[in-house]
Amino acid sequence: MAPAIKRTVNKVRPKFNFRRARRWPIIAIGLVAAVAIIVGLTALFLRPGSEPSVSPISRVETQDYHALALAPGNPDTVFFGHHGGILESLDGGKTWNKISGLSQDAMNLAVSHENPEVMYLAGHNVFMKSGDGGQTWRDIQNNLPGLDLHWFAPDPDNSSRLYANAAGFGLHQSSDGGVTWTPWDLQIPGDASVSALTVLGGRPVNVLAGTEDGNLFLSSDGAASWEQVGTVNSMPMAFALNPDGVTIYLGSMDGVYRSEDKGLSWTRLPLETRVMALAAGGLNPERVVVVNDKGEVFRSDDGGQTW
Repeated sequence: MAPAIKRTVNKVRPKFNFRRARRWPIIAIGLVAAVAIIVGLTALFLRPGSEPSVSPISRVETQDYHALALAPGNPDTVFFGHHGGILESLDGGKTWNKISGLSQDAMNLAVSHENPEVMYLAGHNVFMKSGDGGQTWRDIQNNLPGLDLHWFAPDPDNSSRLYANAAGFGLHQSSDGGVTWTPWDLQIPGDASVSALTVLGGRPVNVLAGTEDGNLFLSSDGAASWEQVGTVNSMPMAFALNPDGVTIYLGSMDGVYRSEDKGLSWTRLPLETRVMALAAGGLNPERVVVVNDKGEVFRSDDGGQTW
């Protein structure tokens, strides 16, 4: 710390102390170095994605974190899917309870925007449908070549049109509610590895893809051709489409992004954490719920501006 300067009143101008003056550059350099060390340590230990900048509202006690969905009929009901089944929250994500009778591997949970009472559950050796907002479920008989479904999405404009990635067999599409499926060829430019994918509706269907290197691609012709529409700082993990059909949220390994023009441009939101599952919309169009890689749950009720 620089020495305190004592002010005195003296008719005679004091002599300048050259020895003390030579100390000031050394002190200044020391202060600059100390600040640089503090900033560096802060960047190291509080880098984006390591620790969130806000406090979670709860934590899900599971070993894996895969899927989130907001119930169509109640803004405070949230479903969380993991390898051991589904957890349900009736208070907007603050407390959680296991849904009895459902122990299937719920890697994917999806709500239809066209018919909000229709929900789908897909995962390892499971493909189910609910017609009453998740209260009851039934198996869907199908002709998929494999039932290890690592990604799944309904068309927001038509709850009978579905898309899925069967591990080892690639992407498939169905137009009859998941009974019959045909291969769906999707080739991202440069054969980049896709880490997140969602369908935006329209005819031919609009598709949004995120690659492991953080690039975002949009197709407006059913995945026949692609346009790069942006880049985020880390690997995209999940998309969530608002029922308005325009607003899209993206969860990545460094936080959450929002697009208000169907994916053409993106704004980073103030939540720095490693997003594993993401849900948005429902009866409250501004609600967004996130689960990170520690099972911590975060919620925003103003479109991601505050958490």
